[in-house]
Amino acid sequence: MMASGHQSEAELENHLIRKLQSIGYHYVEIPDVETLNTHFRAVLSERNQERLKGTPLSDREFQAVLNDLIGAKTHYQVAQILRGSVVQPTGKINIKRDDDSSLYLEIFNGKQFDQNIFEVSHQMTVEGRHENRYDVLILINGMPIAQIELKRQGVEFTQAFGRLQI
Repeated sequence: MMASGHQSEAELENHLIRKLQSIGYHYVEIPDVETLNTHFRAVLSERNQERLKGTPLSDREFQAVLNDLIGAKTHYQVAQILRGSVVQPTGKINIKRDDDSSLYLEIFNGKQFDQNIFEVSHQMTVEGRHENRYDVLILINGMPIAQIELKRQGVEFTQAFGRLQI
């Protein structure tokens, strides 16, 4: 604690990360978008090794995954893909492999939450209109789900909103 009795932003971040780790989140080092994509690809491949049958996703196939997940979709449409439906609460996507076969990849398991991988990262930098560094990033199955911008007491909350704009 600082002399004023208020935690610094770094102390707040570390406290939140420790709290998430105490409930089962794993810490991963994700400094930038390139590392994030590499990590997501590895987690996706690990979660779908049986479906992949020993043939890893090619660069083109992984790009198809990203396009299918994000593409020109709204946040609501992406959320629908991730959570699946009431009948089939498993987020899945279907891509065409390089050999023209069809492949379903599981993104999220809505029935057995313990089958998902919950992770937290710290200080990821994203280049956009501005360089943004996110204090804490929450990932599920390697996908960034929430960005948390922490501010110490006494700082206007609008500063946190400004930091989240890309």
